[in-house]
Amino acid sequence: MKTQTKSSSEDYFNDVTLLWASRFDYSSNWRLKEHLHKDFYQIIYCMSGEGNVSVDSNSYKFIPTSILFIRPSSLQKWSEDSRS
Repeated sequence: MKTQTKSSSEDYFNDVTLLWASRFDYSSNWRLKEHLHKDFYQIIYCMSGEGNVSVDSNSYKFIPTSILFIRPSSLQKWSEDSRS
């Protein structure tokens, strides 16, 4: 009978490298034109404000505490929610 051993959480992140971390504060009526990031995933956390993002032709609304996970080479476009 083979027994399984539990791995530490560190084992799951051995191949993860943080390339960049940043905070953006946009002024009103902001937009980010359609673009993609070819070589890395993005994890985005919305701290305040509201907006819309289109990822590979699918539209999503984001609000404070939203977390967005975007795969490499996903075509994305961002804008402020003009109703907020």
